[in-house]
Amino acid sequence: MARKDVFGSVMGAGAGAAEVRDVANYAVRGASRSIMQSFEELSKSSVVDLDPGLVDSSFVSDRIDDDDDEFLELLAAIR
Repeated sequence: MARKDVFGSVMGAGAGAAEVRDVANYAVRGASRSIMQSFEELSKSSVVDLDPGLVDSSFVSDRIDDDDDEFLELLAAIR
């Protein structure tokens, strides 16, 4: 009769691997799963710095011209 991992109980290596697998399996269930999904969603929505010169102009023009008197009045009211 062959025994696997005869010195596992002495060295402590056999029990550690099983515990690691149990912890990894637990993390994908229940409330911790929803928290992990929330973290994944947050990591996907991140701020990226872009050089403005690399951004193409829009084919849609702004509704308010920035040199118009009405725009300057609005800007003064905001400040």
